[in-house]
Amino acid sequence: MERDKKERRSRRTNIVLEKDIMEAAKSVIEEEGFAKTTLSAIIQKANIEPNVFYKRFENLENLFEQFTRKHDYWISDIMDMQSEKDDYMEYSYNLMAGVVESLYDNKSMQQILIWDISVDNPITRESAMARETTSQKLIDKYNDIFKNSGFNFDVFSALVIGGIYYLVLRRHRGSFCGVDFSTEEGREKLLNTIKSLIIKIYNSLEEDMKVAKIVSNMKEEGLDNQTIAKYTGLTSDEISRIAK
Repeated sequence: MERDKKERRSRRTNIVLEKDIMEAAKSVIEEEGFAKTTLSAIIQKANIEPNVFYKRFENLENLFEQFTRKHDYWISDIMDMQSEKDDYMEYSYNLMAGVVESLYDNKSMQQILIWDISVDNPITRESAMARETTSQKLIDKYNDIFKNSGFNFDVFSALVIGGIYYLVLRRHRGSFCGVDFSTEEGREKLLNTIKSLIIKIYNSLEEDMKVAKIVSNMKEEGLDNQTIAKYTGLTSDEISRIAK
């Protein structure tokens, strides 16, 4: 009788069971990666019977799908952490720095990205597309800011974020270009370099805007492109682009 009472007290609710299964999956995936994660390992880690698992998930792939939706993040999550009062330059840096800080400390996201890069299946495609869709509005906004500068902010973002992915994911393999990104010093160098790049880009944008204003004023005075080129040092193509 006493034993039956203890068993009843130890029974887990559906909410607790689902939480335990997801926590078990998180532990196994972070340790082994998606490719080596097995259903038996998750069941054993969660301390459940197979039928308990199958009452909640169709199969292992269905669990992976729900796991990636829960643990995958992208710009939207980092945007929520930033203040709307930040200027464009500060906001850009905070977003990039947010990717660095989040990815360094998020083992689940690291494994999701490794899976995303190495395996092509409906789950990884959906995950990648969700990140792309979420970030597109922000990318379009910044492309519009730089539209007359000749600078492709979308390509810059792809290079920086892609670089962050690679440097963080392989940081324990050894140094890269002489920098050990597994150390706090390497992490700080990465953040400081991103900040320096963004400052240079926005300073260049400010200069471009000043030149654009000068070109616009000269156009209003009726000066032709050849005369404007003579006094500004710009090419005809640059003048045409700025004057759009």
